[in-house]
Order: sequence, then C-alpha cells, then structure tokens
Amino acid sequence: MSLKQNIVVVNEYTIKNNSGKGGSRGGSPGDYVLRYMARNGATEDLTPVQFDSEHYITRYMARNSATERCSSVPDLKDNMKKIQGMGGVAFGYGDYSLSHSHLKRASKDIQRQFDDGKTVLKTVISFDEPYLRKYGIISDDFEFKQRGDYRGNIDQMKLRLAIMNGMDRLARHYDDLRYVGVIQVDTAHVHCHLAMVDAGVGNVMPDGTQKGKLSATQMRDLRRGIDMYL
Repeated sequence: MSLKQNIVVVNEYTIKNNSGKGGSRGGSPGDYVLRYMARNGATEDLTPVQFDSEHYITRYMARNSATERCSSVPDLKDNMKKIQGMGGVAFGYGDYSLSHSHLKRASKDIQRQFDDGKTVLKTVISFDEPYLRKYGIISDDFEFKQRGDYRGNIDQMKLRLAIMNGMDRLARHYDDLRYVGVIQVDTAHVHCHLAMVDAGVGNVMPDGTQKGKLSATQMRDLRRGIDMYL
C-alpha cells in the first residue's frame, strides 16, 4: 500500500466573507478549535502538561490545601480534571502538549488571524491501522471492536511528534504557519484534526486572499515528514 493510502490528507478552508460577517466555511475557527476539535470525549490528554510555565504537580498536587480538599482518589482525579481543563488534549504552536491556557490563547490567535483576513485551513489526517501497527503506534495485541476502543491504546507522544515533524516540512511552503492539532480517539479510525493559518503574507491568490487548498506537493511533504519520523 502506498504512503498516500496509509496517510490520507483531506483539506478544506474558510475565508472571511467580504461583508465582514462569517466565512466561506464558518466564521469562528477559534470556536472550532475549542468546541469541536478539543471537545470532551473526542480526545485524550497527554502529560506532562504545564500551566503558565508551572508543572501541575507544583501548582495543584503540592499546594497546602490538597490533602484537605481531597478525601479520596476519585476526588483527587475529579479536582485535577477541573484544574486541568482542556490541558494536554492538543498540540501545536511549538508544543507537543498545550496547557489549557495556551490552547485558549492559540484558538484566539487563529480567530484573530481569520478576522484580519487570513485563510484558516481545516485539515484531517487519517491513518491506516496496519500502518500504525507497523510503527508501534498501536500494539500488536490490540483488537479494535467498537468506536472509542483506541482511547488509551495509541502512543500519543510518538504520533504527535511524527505529525509535528510533518508539519515542519509543510511549514517550508508558508511564511509563518501556526497550527493546533488533536488526535481523535472516538471513531473507528485514528485521525488528526488540524486548524492552520499562515500569519505571514503567505501564498496570495489573484483575488488577494491567501491560498487555502493544499497542493499535491504540500500533502506529499506532510506525509513524508510523518513517515520519516516514524
């Protein structure tokens, strides 16, 4: 099977309407990142996660009131979840595990770039299961039976770093490519959602808008970057 079949890339994009209201495929890419890509149940987090440059152990577990507030392990986990928020579910902006606050800042940046007239790319990378098994992302003894079974059975770190390597190669085609990515585990196929924007001048079309379509060359470089890392 070819690399093109092992790693399937599907891309769409949204451009701000001339009226200033909405976009060609949605006018709220920032909310798309938070409410769809990083939604509860669709993803799983990856630790370690930092909170405003402090490790969560320093900020949460080691605080004086921790033992007073948590009377059991379930209570501790519940409170940690509340503190963590969406921390660890996404990567990008140079980090393989974005904290809750960093993710919110990234989504605001993507929205701001869109509001300023930049094109936002919404890209999905889907992976063939035998390909993931070949490189140890999924273990040989794992058996998929139903949606959601991939949760806890994917080497999140390795796959995220591979995608980031692919994004580094893709970024050569742009002036200042910024992105947020999440690996979704609630479906029958392992796939990554990406929201991308070129904060620079970028590839400008005759109508003055940034190009939103990924070329065959760009998709090839993205795939090869992922494959080379794995």
